[in-house]
Amino acid sequence: MIDGLEARMKARVLKESAAVAIEEWTDFLNRLDVPFFNYRGTHVIEVVRIAKYLARETGADYDVVVMAAWFHDVAKPSTEGTGGPHGQECAAVARTYLLKEGVNPKVVERVCDAIEKHGGYTRDEPLTPLEAQVVWEADKLAKLGITSMIFYLINGLRYEPNPNLDDILERMRNALPGLRKIAASMFTEPGRRTAKARMRNYESFINLLERELNMEP
Repeated sequence: MIDGLEARMKARVLKESAAVAIEEWTDFLNRLDVPFFNYRGTHVIEVVRIAKYLARETGADYDVVVMAAWFHDVAKPSTEGTGGPHGQECAAVARTYLLKEGVNPKVVERVCDAIEKHGGYTRDEPLTPLEAQVVWEADKLAKLGITSMIFYLINGLRYEPNPNLDDILERMRNALPGLRKIAASMFTEPGRRTAKARMRNYESFINLLERELNMEP
């Protein structure tokens, strides 16, 4: 092949395809009357799903856990990073809403306590009471496994657009140390079991993607 030809072909094709992609995505987004991806809402639904499972498995107060899971991020200001210390703000919203709904004030305070304690990505010791630990684990387990990959692949485009498959593989590998620390912070038995399974799924996906990109059978 002529020296440098492949690099010039690549640049030409990517330039033209990028222009078409920008036009297509701009037109698509302008026609939407719903969010392109509701990360916060989808995350909360998954946290509630996990929290219900953990509550049943650990014997934690089911109602307290479920109410706290639904409201744990209600006032979080951003989908990027930690969103700042938002536990108290979310608890305040939950308190107002639940009291208006007629929930027992003592139960409401237990819900708010769990919400206020759910921040941070790792822990060295379990939270008390159990309901707070369950909500914390549910929130963090939603960031592991196949769920984590889907959230990253869709919502991550807002912050790092236009990745190719090699870029995605590298970013997923770079995320592994942090995800392993989260998984190691589970203290309930079902939380540890779920974290182990989700990390296994995540790492298996990375390995399979790498094999395909390397044209390995």
